[in-house]
Amino acid sequence: MQPEPLAQAYAERLLAHTSSDDEVDAHFRAASAWNESGMRAFEAARTRLEHAQWLRRRRRRSDAVEQLAPALSAFELMGCTPWVALCREELRAAGVDVTRTDPYAATAALTAQERQVAEAAAEGLTNAAIARRMYLSPKTVELHLTHVYRKLAIGGRSELIDLRGTLEAVPGR
Repeated sequence: MQPEPLAQAYAERLLAHTSSDDEVDAHFRAASAWNESGMRAFEAARTRLEHAQWLRRRRRRSDAVEQLAPALSAFELMGCTPWVALCREELRAAGVDVTRTDPYAATAALTAQERQVAEAAAEGLTNAAIARRMYLSPKTVELHLTHVYRKLAIGGRSELIDLRGTLEAVPGR
């Protein structure tokens, strides 16, 4: 009789938590392989998260990030908000700027006026047109856009246009 992939994955993950340091990696990798063979997306992501936590605590940050990126994507696709938060917390602890990977977190940091200027710029308006629309000086618009680019970690209007849907999806302050 063939072992159940989920049971094998659980067993390997438990062994990872109880083994010596030199065996842990192998157990987490085996658990991941069993999860993937059993098509268990949640368990696969959870195993990657636990593996990443172990790796980060051993100061293997780049290896941890390698595990966290697919785990985060999987949890986001499944809508597992608490697990997404855990992944982001681990990424922060590993030294990753999560605002670069989470446009919603970055846009939430914009002031209401910065968001309005960013939305107008994403529509294709010039600084002068934005200034007229919002009753600001063109220099003030330029300053707001500078802050927006810095906060969103983007280089200019073309990238702002790509984020347009994200800007509109986040409620104003």
